[in-house]
Amino acid sequence: MLIGFAPRLDDDALTGPVQVEDRLLEALRSADHREEAGHFSLLDGIAAQFQEFVRRGPTVLLLEDLHRADEPSLGAVEYLGRNFRDRPLWIVATSRSMSALPDPRRLRMEALAEATHAERIPLRPLTSAEVGEFLAHLHPARSFSPEEVARAHSESGGNPLLLAQLDRRPLADDGPSAARPEPDAPLLLPTLGAADERTAVTAAVIGPEIPFATLLRATGQDEERLAESVDRLVGLGVLWERPGETLAFADERVRARLYDDLPESRRLRLHGEVGAA
Repeated sequence: MLIGFAPRLDDDALTGPVQVEDRLLEALRSADHREEAGHFSLLDGIAAQFQEFVRRGPTVLLLEDLHRADEPSLGAVEYLGRNFRDRPLWIVATSRSMSALPDPRRLRMEALAEATHAERIPLRPLTSAEVGEFLAHLHPARSFSPEEVARAHSESGGNPLLLAQLDRRPLADDGPSAARPEPDAPLLLPTLGAADERTAVTAAVIGPEIPFATLLRATGQDEERLAESVDRLVGLGVLWERPGETLAFADERVRARLYDDLPESRRLRLHGEVGAA
């Protein structure tokens, strides 16, 4: 979270940076934590801090990946949006497109947008030329061939999020396949919790290309919980996302290790679940 503001020229109170985190944490500590009373006490405490911010000058609150926020955080944003409409507070938030979110999360985000009268600004995909500029920005010392740029554009669909994930692996010569690391590169497999381990091994059984819909049916998980698990695996560099709600392993050796380490009985059971999906 970032908060920026422009103090009035006649306000000498801001001679140094404002400790935003400390101020908001103080609101959390002072809130009455008894169920409903605690909920409104917390919201009032946060609102009081923002009242102080906007008193000093126009304030901008920047929130990244709002679709990942928990319900109390979304409730706080909604509360601010409703109660600061006539104040110099602008809330700018990024989110994945609504169509890419699981239904429960999509409905919640749409309700938030409606309640706060949010203006939606869809971001179009990057063009091939813009993908080249993006890659050059990431690697200013490297030159990318037109073929590499075209391949990156094709694999990512012009989505900067996917481009950043693709950038974690070499651009393979044979198109959109999993990464082919250097032979001597160490195999990195982070420690996974039970839910993420089940997601990863089921994906390994499905194969190199993993449609999210197939993974959902095979795991039997709630859609929102599975999406959260996939997000964690993407963040850990185990999986990367591709256009069309498809996943792949960032390192094919990780998929092979997960598959090979499965006990025979579990492997057969997972094959049955994947086949039924």
